[in-house]
Amino acid sequence: MKGLMEKAGFVDVVESTAIWPIGAWPKDKALKEVGKWGLLGVNESLYPFAVRLLTSASGWSTKQVLELCSETEKELPKGKYYFHG
Repeated sequence: MKGLMEKAGFVDVVESTAIWPIGAWPKDKALKEVGKWGLLGVNESLYPFAVRLLTSASGWSTKQVLELCSETEKELPKGKYYFHG
């Protein structure tokens, strides 16, 4: 991403890595708060992204996508998943 930003004309671009948990599972208070917001963001964007990708690229029905998203939303708060970004 840094290279793309520099190519677009930005200067003094700094690239960093962070842990981005999904859900309130971390023991660290700050990461717990980030995780709560991360879970909200994933849940709010899951269906729109999935319905676009899976119905157009894979031929899924909207009902199939909704079922997948519902199951995924049940599993995410269990705290097994996190992004490095």
